[in-house]
Amino acid sequence: MVARVLCILGVIYIHLPPYTNEFPDPFLGAGGLFWFVRHGIGFASVPLLSAIAGYLAARPSPNASQGLQVRRKASSLLLPMILWNCIALCKDMAEHGMLPDPYVANILNQIFALTDFPRVVPLYFLRDLFVCMLLTPLLIRCLKSQELLCLGLLLANAVFNLDGLLLLNSPIILFYSMGLAAASRPAPPDGGARPGFRHGLAVVATVGLSFLAEGLPGESPFAQEIRRSAFIANSLAVAMLFWALSRWLVSTGRAARITCVEPIMFFVFCSHTLAIGLLWALLRRAGVEPWSATYVAFFLVAPLVILAMCMAGGLIMSRLAPGPSRILMGGRFPTFRELSSQSRRLFNRGQDIGRK
Repeated sequence: MVARVLCILGVIYIHLPPYTNEFPDPFLGAGGLFWFVRHGIGFASVPLLSAIAGYLAARPSPNASQGLQVRRKASSLLLPMILWNCIALCKDMAEHGMLPDPYVANILNQIFALTDFPRVVPLYFLRDLFVCMLLTPLLIRCLKSQELLCLGLLLANAVFNLDGLLLLNSPIILFYSMGLAAASRPAPPDGGARPGFRHGLAVVATVGLSFLAEGLPGESPFAQEIRRSAFIANSLAVAMLFWALSRWLVSTGRAARITCVEPIMFFVFCSHTLAIGLLWALLRRAGVEPWSATYVAFFLVAPLVILAMCMAGGLIMSRLAPGPSRILMGGRFPTFRELSSQSRRLFNRGQDIGRK
């Protein structure tokens, strides 16, 4: 649970302004900091979320048939994706009076993410995760018979994007399968060593590898494959760091403050781009420039600000429209009482809230 919270907060860094994919030049400055945080934390958080999903999927409900499990996953993954995309499109219509032409021309993908990213881009993850869920029985069978061969083929798929339109982000199924493989092994004892020098060195080294890969000229297939390889190596290193940090927090009893917000994190994942858009508009109206010291400070603490906004929005939604809110969240949305309890437990330093 701790790792899941950390990863979703990390994903927020991907979608913060300034909205540019250009490699920072010069690197020493605000642009380099944004790039480092996005690559060192943001982009690498999604694969670990995939591994956690695979780990949990390896232990399905014993009384649920395959068909029932598919229906449950469709309502908990695809339905929220569709609803949030529709909400975002309605927001666009309210702002502009009509949908932008590119959205209209690609409306099916904007809503359903059939062959391209949807309107709320990060929600493609739910679409790809649903595909992985459908393939889980086959993946488990292959992993049991030839684990190394299976993971090697999935690694090749992640680097060379061999699955075509099956997945929008090919590495997801690799990390999902790693989670499936980990679930077949004995569970490690609670706790773990404090994240140490080797974890930090692995992250710095692989982010440096990403730095070099991004500097490759052109968009040739070779350059793209090198970039994807660097991304996978970086993701593995950050996954090691996050997992070690999570186990250490559990072992020290410091995880309770983090796990108390876990029930709201799916809502944070689905709504954070809309919250970022609102904050960005307010910052620009206040005269904050994207390269200023004020914005750099905001960028670093933005995940916590978004978390606070989502908890406040969740309290309002759970009070005014609890039924629609649960449908919007695929049945995951906590009640008003649960959200109120989370808020008290998060800010009440003297309350013993136990461990998870």
